[in-house]
Amino acid sequence: MRILALDIGMHNIKAVALDVTFGRIELADYFVEAVTEPVAAAPPAAAPEAENAAADDAATPSGPAAQKKDEPPAPAPILSAGQIQALRKLMSSQNPRYERLVVNIPKARVTTRLFNFPTKDRKVIQSSLLFELEDDIPFPLDATVRDFAIVKTESSSSTVYTAIALKADITALLSELQMLGLDPDSITIDPWASSHLLRRAMPQGFAEKPVCMANIGATSTGIHVCVGSEPVVSHVSAYGGNQITQAIANAYGLTIAEAERAKIDGAFFITETHLKNDPGITDEQKQFSTVLEDAIAPLVRELKQTLIAYKSNYHHPVRAIFLTGGTSLIPNLALYLEEKLQVPVFPYSYISSLVGQTLQLSDTTEAHISTAVGLALTMVKPERNAIINFRKDEFSKQGGIGAVNLGAYRKIAVYAAAALAFIYANLIVQYLVLSARSEKQEAHLERAVKQVLGAVSPSTLSTYVNSPSALKAAVEKELAKFKTDQPLAVKLPLSGLDLLGKVSSAMPRDMVLDVNLFQFKEGRLRLTGVVEGLPNVDKILKGLENSKTLTEIAKGKVEEEPKKKTVKFEFTAKVAEVTPGAGKAK
Repeated sequence: MRILALDIGMHNIKAVALDVTFGRIELADYFVEAVTEPVAAAPPAAAPEAENAAADDAATPSGPAAQKKDEPPAPAPILSAGQIQALRKLMSSQNPRYERLVVNIPKARVTTRLFNFPTKDRKVIQSSLLFELEDDIPFPLDATVRDFAIVKTESSSSTVYTAIALKADITALLSELQMLGLDPDSITIDPWASSHLLRRAMPQGFAEKPVCMANIGATSTGIHVCVGSEPVVSHVSAYGGNQITQAIANAYGLTIAEAERAKIDGAFFITETHLKNDPGITDEQKQFSTVLEDAIAPLVRELKQTLIAYKSNYHHPVRAIFLTGGTSLIPNLALYLEEKLQVPVFPYSYISSLVGQTLQLSDTTEAHISTAVGLALTMVKPERNAIINFRKDEFSKQGGIGAVNLGAYRKIAVYAAAALAFIYANLIVQYLVLSARSEKQEAHLERAVKQVLGAVSPSTLSTYVNSPSALKAAVEKELAKFKTDQPLAVKLPLSGLDLLGKVSSAMPRDMVLDVNLFQFKEGRLRLTGVVEGLPNVDKILKGLENSKTLTEIAKGKVEEEPKKKTVKFEFTAKVAEVTPGAGKAK
């Protein structure tokens, strides 16, 4: 099965395709498409008369403004024009094949909560959530869609991770995606993707310990604290890479595009460690680093507050922070955050160990596609109690043309059609061959019946051909006419050669036997010879007994010759069937 995950970001659309077969996960392909928002055209200048008329209408209660005031506001779009254009370009140029599609809902459109319930029953938990959320969510519950996952159970209690979104947002997102020919099987959230990423590829030494995953994007940063790969605290910061770009533009008088290029090509952080160990750092470098530090200070503050809140609620400190996202690639950012937060900070670069070595991934690629990989992992053998998916109830995926990616099955359909055509052609050829054989066999049978039974009518002949039992009865009746009362011929008596053959066939095949005398006279057999080892003498005796032709078998003289390692033997026996005048065979 191929799973396609779309991480819809503000600056890039990341697509990851995973092949899942028999529990093995392989990265089939990945794509990154930049989001370029179209420049809005300036509105044309209005004539003075039009401006005055508009002002009069606005001041008059019966004007257009008053009429629109009572109309419900149009639903806000979820995807921007640039995101839609990037999605359309990615799907048309790459045409990725997939059987399952998963997308994420924007961070700002969802909220999460963690609850503890004194039960493990999923239905009881589902009804209890309504009471917990009623006073906690500033929207009517009828206007929201919710899903939850049981992340931990102890004795008779459950820890439940809940995600809540507005129905209007899910409706708008589905509508915008379906207009592009995309009908996702799952709509999930970034924190759940991060938890599945940690569940499948938790760095060594941090299993079952509280860790923080910080996904630093362009416009926001997802901060997720997980324990044993399960999300416990999720927080979305409004600070990201754009604030750094804006700070560089303001400090050096650059355009946003120039500042973004400067951030990608030359941004860096100077830490206390660098200042102590590298005296060659210039004032310009220090000034540039200070600009970055001032821009990222609000994010550092929110990271620190999240860590303090977790420690206050759960009485354990976070053991490590893992950075991902495009902005996390700024050199020395991990070391800078480690000094400020006093927590070990590492770039998250463990995807290759999870999805195999089919495609080699650089650190830059891993940072960009990590969320998309996590989204795809949410569809890999999902457990019933560990699914966050807003495509449920009224948003459940419907059947029909829109629910199936026909392009993904085009090659399979072609191969299946070719196979069916070959099967039908083969069946037709076999039918023609078997029909010809059947006609030939019927002709042979008719001739044989006429030869045995003589002239018969066509109807009787047809009965014999179609009824083997009737034919058998007729043939037996015909043969009975030739039967006589003569007794059967007496069975010929056993000859010396017949006896030799029966005795020879009863001897073991793996034994070397030298026969000196084989005498068959007056109904008795005398056998002498030489064989290797005493055990073989017993084998000869057993063979004679098994021949079923001899009785009264007696072992005669047995002599060993140690030098030659052989044994001379003699056997006598009575032959059951006697041929008069039987001779002597040697």
